[in-house]
Amino acid sequence: MPYLAPYRHELRDIVKPLAEVITGTQTLSTERRFDSVLDEIEKLLQTGNIPKGTTEEEYTTVVAACRENPHEVSDEEIARAIAAVTAATKTDILGALYQLTGRTAEDDFNQYFTPPNVADALHRVGETTRDYFETPEPTVENVSGQSALGMFAREETKSARTDGGQVDSHNTEATVLFDPACGSGRLLLAAARGTENAVCLGWDIERTAARMTALTLSLVGIPGWVIGGNALTMGIREIYRIGADDETTPQCFRSIRPEEAPEMPKTQGYNSDAKTDNTAFIPHEELSYPANNVDDCFTEIERVLRHGVDQTVVNPPFDKCDLNENAIGPLSLSRFDTAHRTVGDHDTKIKSSQRYEWLILENALSYTLPSGAVSLITPTSMLGNPTEKGERQWLMHQAYLDASIELPPATFAPETTTGTSIITFVPRQTDTEDLNVDYQIFMSIAEEVGQNKDGTRLSYTDDAGTITLDTESLPRYYRGHRWLGHDTITLPDDDLYAVLKNHRDMRKKEPA
Repeated sequence: MPYLAPYRHELRDIVKPLAEVITGTQTLSTERRFDSVLDEIEKLLQTGNIPKGTTEEEYTTVVAACRENPHEVSDEEIARAIAAVTAATKTDILGALYQLTGRTAEDDFNQYFTPPNVADALHRVGETTRDYFETPEPTVENVSGQSALGMFAREETKSARTDGGQVDSHNTEATVLFDPACGSGRLLLAAARGTENAVCLGWDIERTAARMTALTLSLVGIPGWVIGGNALTMGIREIYRIGADDETTPQCFRSIRPEEAPEMPKTQGYNSDAKTDNTAFIPHEELSYPANNVDDCFTEIERVLRHGVDQTVVNPPFDKCDLNENAIGPLSLSRFDTAHRTVGDHDTKIKSSQRYEWLILENALSYTLPSGAVSLITPTSMLGNPTEKGERQWLMHQAYLDASIELPPATFAPETTTGTSIITFVPRQTDTEDLNVDYQIFMSIAEEVGQNKDGTRLSYTDDAGTITLDTESLPRYYRGHRWLGHDTITLPDDDLYAVLKNHRDMRKKEPA
């Protein structure tokens, strides 16, 4: 059967008994008790007491206690249940718990995490782009406008991709995945789950979000770095380092003053006046041993960014960033082309504000290799709003648009029905930034995404009615359902898998 990602409502069923205990506490605020559970998970990781051989027993025992004696369930028991089901299913259980807890708590957490099936689709669109998008070769036929003048007097530009679209990365030992607004880590997890030799670099301004990402990657065994701080300024407040060896205990370096963090490279391939290390950088090898101190972590992260990442996956905040604020971090917001009143012209004044979506997209393009891909979720209005015409024109000179997939209003329901789209780009190399080259773009509309506007399952029906799936035949992501006694589920009505197949078929198609 085709790959079937877990859906948000299914994860909600798994965490609901645990969320009810956390929100029912009488002594602590919901947010403080949630943080206490994170403390307990961190202790389990540090002591190596993660339940692996008894995951079902650990989870079902705690769930039974949650239903029978909820006021007697400890934070340590909840932590063990979360660790067990996360390790067994390799899904973002913490993010599901956080979102459900926030919705039902008196102190609303107000986080809109990407539904798991959409997170998987975002990665797969970008993966197809990385593997099969062929950078267009400038020719007399496909270069238009003023950009054609003098172009063909130069040497022929070499494509970043050769051999049918396959990519020669800077690093054959690992695929580096980057999320500059990682939330609970769901996008990184989805991307790493489907990528061989994945190494993750996550960044989030929210302390709890960065911590959740680090704990989940540690429980699942995906190596990398997660930074608490502002990715737009490369601010660093804390660093979580997850080793490539299962025996390596995750490391955490906290209480870093963001303004005192070392300056990171402004772009992939950037060389500052500082001494740079040009030796081969193999992340898995580096992460096989503990870091001696926080300076070692700074050096590792700097080298990852300077070498460039293979794929960026991101769902940025849908909000405006005040550019007049003194954002903390070693890099200035004025370095962004999209921060200026005339986009791309640094001689013009800085805007008073800019949407995070544009700043984070520009940030992602800066660090992603020309042989890689940037895939993100964005408000659909960003693609057509007249006031953002300058940003769109700038963008088409900075990157090739590979795919645009419009998502249905129910995608992020019930919290919001804002129109959203998945878009995927390939960063242009410097010598092609001013060329208007004709090429094919994949465009599609997904009418259904597996859930309705109430955030509950939308089942697929045909002439025979709904289609039932045996949970025993489903991937490990559905173990939580089996543990709760669910023998079957109905097939969700989700267009994303057909869209993904069409995109891949289009890009894999041999040229005429």
